[in-house]
Amino acid sequence: MYRFFFAVLLLFVSAITSAQHGGLQSSFALRNYTAIHGLPQSQVNTIVEDDNGYLWMATHGGGLTRFDGQEFKVYTTLDGLLSNIILHIAIDAQKNLWIVHPRGITRFDGVTFKKFQASGELSKLKMVRKAYVFQDTVFITSSPGVLGKIYKDSVYYWSKEYEAGKLLTRIHQLRNGNLLICLNDGRIILKTPEGESTIGTAPVSNKLVYIYTAGDKILFVFYAEKEGYSTWSLNIDERKLTPFNTNINQQVLLFDEATKTYWMKGENGGLLAWREGTSKPEVILSGIDVTQVFADSEGNIWIATNGGGVFKYFHQDFSKCSSENMRGVMSILEDSHHASWIGTMGNGIWRMKDGKVDKFQDDKLSYRNGVNCIVEGPDKTVWVGTTGGLGKYDGKKGFTWYTPEDGLTGWSVLGISFDEKGNLWIGTGAGLNYFDGRKFTHYKTEQGLLTNLVNSLYYAEKIKTLFVGNEFGVNTISNGKVKLLRIKEFENAMILSIQPYRDSLLLFGSGGAGFAVYNPQTNKSYFINTHDGLKSDFI
Repeated sequence: MYRFFFAVLLLFVSAITSAQHGGLQSSFALRNYTAIHGLPQSQVNTIVEDDNGYLWMATHGGGLTRFDGQEFKVYTTLDGLLSNIILHIAIDAQKNLWIVHPRGITRFDGVTFKKFQASGELSKLKMVRKAYVFQDTVFITSSPGVLGKIYKDSVYYWSKEYEAGKLLTRIHQLRNGNLLICLNDGRIILKTPEGESTIGTAPVSNKLVYIYTAGDKILFVFYAEKEGYSTWSLNIDERKLTPFNTNINQQVLLFDEATKTYWMKGENGGLLAWREGTSKPEVILSGIDVTQVFADSEGNIWIATNGGGVFKYFHQDFSKCSSENMRGVMSILEDSHHASWIGTMGNGIWRMKDGKVDKFQDDKLSYRNGVNCIVEGPDKTVWVGTTGGLGKYDGKKGFTWYTPEDGLTGWSVLGISFDEKGNLWIGTGAGLNYFDGRKFTHYKTEQGLLTNLVNSLYYAEKIKTLFVGNEFGVNTISNGKVKLLRIKEFENAMILSIQPYRDSLLLFGSGGAGFAVYNPQTNKSYFINTHDGLKSDFI
């Protein structure tokens, strides 16, 4: 999460409680966010995450809040919300937020608000519960089990029975966007873009309590007066609902696929976490009503509560690597095997995994111990750019080194990027290189580069183009042809960094002119600098 533009290092001195659990990792911590941190209201009903990594939180009276990892930004009726009580939030493919209130809906596109509400006296309107985005349609469920539909900003109906005399008991949205619609006659209907079909029927005399997904299983929990609670598994392909044996007795709020952990309500409130393979659940929270558990895109667990604000369950922000020799860190990589590689200014490379620390230092060529960059290739090979050449690490043979004697244009390697073939683009202080594993192809000022000093580079695979940042701006290379990318505000500005943003945009960081968000498709840029509140124009 919080991938906006910067990696911000924070030391949490207070409001962090270590979570020492036998079944869960002891490196986890629990932090509580309340009104003193900027949360507008302590009753939080739901949390969602958008594509930019922002968390949006629905409060029960404090309006809508957006959290960027540091600050809460609050939106209320003064900004355009229909109501400050929010029960649910859904996000559509156009990144609009559909905000559910007790008596209506607000759509927020990031700039403007649009309100939707049924006509009639407020006291007679149905209580809206949830919204579900299905393709380009928003379906709304309201008490006592009726359905609403909004399509292209038009309300087709607001409170309609699914069928004559048939009410909804629950809707569950699958990961592929399809809907499972459960009716009060026991039928389970699958809604797909191709149409609707009945795929199962609830056990007789059983009341549906909730539905959750665990791995590839869709699990229904029913209650019957004599039998009590029972769990059933739905096989969509076979259109069959069968009993499922489980030792889970509490309500499952979330199954975290990444850690194979069930997050469950405690018997008397609070929150439990049980990881598959452990003997018993761990108590995470006690004596507090949990309304939702949400896993963000970076693996943090967010816990919404009724009166206790929001809790974040996460890996400790920092584990201090204490060594006098580990000074001047220039590059950090976590590889696909979860090993951390740390490149220093003059003390070589450190690799850490599972508590073991390995150091790679060249005692013969000391200038090779100055590490500028570390990257991992598509084939999981680790490549290192140093002031003494290019290194390729093989777990068995160690490092293989490439220098000007092998064809590199210069000794100091400042950047590495891979194309769709797995071949390398290598920026040095004396030109650009393309390496196919056998030979180096050179690009210098003679081929069209603004200068031979390459500060940064990034290969955009979708458009098969390399972007090269140097002392005087940006070059591009596509199909072997070098071109100048004209960005007026960055003319004669040193480009220090190039990074991808979202799926198709690029970020250009400069030495003194701020940074630009660049769209290669439209060739348009948006600039941000200290005039806009940036702390520094050197990025």
